[in-house]
Amino acid sequence: MKTRNGNKTTNGRIIAVLAIAVFVMAMYPTQSLAEASVSSNDMVYGIAGEKEFINGFALLRSHAIFWTSETAWRISVHSLDPHLGISDDGMYTKPLGDMVWKKSDEGDWKPMTQDFAEADWSTESGEGVLYLDFAILLDWEKDTPGQYGARIVFTIEGL
Repeated sequence: MKTRNGNKTTNGRIIAVLAIAVFVMAMYPTQSLAEASVSSNDMVYGIAGEKEFINGFALLRSHAIFWTSETAWRISVHSLDPHLGISDDGMYTKPLGDMVWKKSDEGDWKPMTQDFAEADWSTESGEGVLYLDFAILLDWEKDTPGQYGARIVFTIEGL
């Protein structure tokens, strides 16, 4: 069965709603058509300079993912893109795995992939904010000038 916006349902209940956060745009689901929603603002880092290359990464801390759900839920994250982009000279493709993420102030860094990876879950309904940290790994020897990014998808689904 499908709802008016095309989301799959089971017994009239939404089983998955997603939001796409990109370095330059985001897509937001409408709460009025769903029992669960997830949304996120754009993630923009800017220019990585000498300091970031010395550290080996550019860090974006505490990116907020807003959620609401009337049932137990799980939020997953994945990329729509197979890599982070191609250098200005066209000679280098930055691997998607050079973007890493983790729940803010918790856990180990995980490489971004095109596969769904669980970011958080709860057996409680309600609304809240999930904070994730993102980093782009940098390497003086491999990385060449370019604009890099990915379309990141946050999905909320019922448990």
